[in-house]
Amino acid sequence: MASPRFVYIDYTNEVAATPGQAFAFLEDIARWPQWIRRIPKARDVDSGEWQVGHAIEFRPDFAPAPLKMHVFHYEKDRVLGWGLGRPGSLRGSIEHRFDFEPAGETRCRIRHREIAEGPLALLTWPMQPLVHKFNRDWADDFVRAFGG
Repeated sequence: MASPRFVYIDYTNEVAATPGQAFAFLEDIARWPQWIRRIPKARDVDSGEWQVGHAIEFRPDFAPAPLKMHVFHYEKDRVLGWGLGRPGSLRGSIEHRFDFEPAGETRCRIRHREIAEGPLALLTWPMQPLVHKFNRDWADDFVRAFGG
């Protein structure tokens, strides 16, 4: 039997920034509460540069407590993904991933995906509409942050 896998969002939008500018903006977690209306609190748990394994913490407005996430994918200016659990593990994982692609000299497309796999997918499935709305709002706030 295949492990359950749910896609909570797979959405692409475009911002008025290069992939490098948009990527750096997303890494500036201390500023998230200034532009993401649904995250009142966010911080780096680990010091230093972001890389695979780096820990961050933020509290979505629908969560009773902050969520501690770890970076799963990191390709400077191209791919950034973080989540809970471990991809490919028996317990499963939930990952929010951003893919940055040039869309001209001063614009980029950002693909937002949130995918849950394994037992964590089953546990979080009842929250799917809430997670989808949160992620869509996040994507729209990203566009607004760049004047879109």
